[in-house]
Amino acid sequence: MTDDAGIPLPEHGETNGMALAAMITGVVGFVLAFIPLVGLLSWIICPAAVILGFLAIGKPVGKGMAITGIITGILGFLVCIAWVALVAAIGTAATGAAEEHGIDSDTILEHIGASGVPAYYTKS
Repeated sequence: MTDDAGIPLPEHGETNGMALAAMITGVVGFVLAFIPLVGLLSWIICPAAVILGFLAIGKPVGKGMAITGIITGILGFLVCIAWVALVAAIGTAATGAAEEHGIDSDTILEHIGASGVPAYYTKS
């Protein structure tokens, strides 16, 4: 069966497995990217979704799913990058605040006890 321009139309029920895989991995990667630590999986899943989406977009079936996989994969990867920027900013701010008060990292490590709580916070 073809349309008016002679382009073959997909049969009812026909699907593109690679486009479906791109969409599923993109959505899963995007959702996982918001969960701390578990989101590390998104560093692998999101680029895979983008690659699968670009490979599947050339097929006559499943272009919407392929595009969804590409978009959610890119957005998930951007969320991963935002996490890295946030952690770097917090680390920089904490280091700056410690240095401002004359505390270096060696001093901090000396005061941390076996419990992980600084010794000056525990009651004797």
